[in-house]
Amino acid sequence: MTVTRRKIIGRAVFWFLLMAPFWAVLWFLIAGPSFLQWWNSVPFDSEVWKQGHAHERFDMVYDLRRHYGLVGKSSKEIEQLLGKPSFTDHRSEQGGLPRFSRDASPCQVEYWYLIGREKYHPLGGKDDAFLVVGFEDEVVVKVWIGGA
Repeated sequence: MTVTRRKIIGRAVFWFLLMAPFWAVLWFLIAGPSFLQWWNSVPFDSEVWKQGHAHERFDMVYDLRRHYGLVGKSSKEIEQLLGKPSFTDHRSEQGGLPRFSRDASPCQVEYWYLIGREKYHPLGGKDDAFLVVGFEDEVVVKVWIGGA
């Protein structure tokens, strides 16, 4: 029995259609949140950020992290750009940070800015998401999105 080109193409189309939903769900779970955050991002505006509306802040985070080079800035520069943080954590003498214990954090001080609920996480995300700016010796060493 010979396999014709038509049968090969038919089988390929069958397997593609069978597997397409699996790949779509996998993409949605892995790459979807980053894509949606990029797609819905708005330009960072320091004055709007400082007014403190968390629902507006979340969509500015992508632009802020990509275009403002926060790592290497001083705490004064961060406060001029972002205003006063929602919370501030200082490393205790025991080594941990008292408010939000992050054993893996190398930072002496962390500024936590409320950005609201994670909008684009496929499973709902954190209720209270924060932009966290970590400092060593008054200089930003790490920036990430964290939750309480």
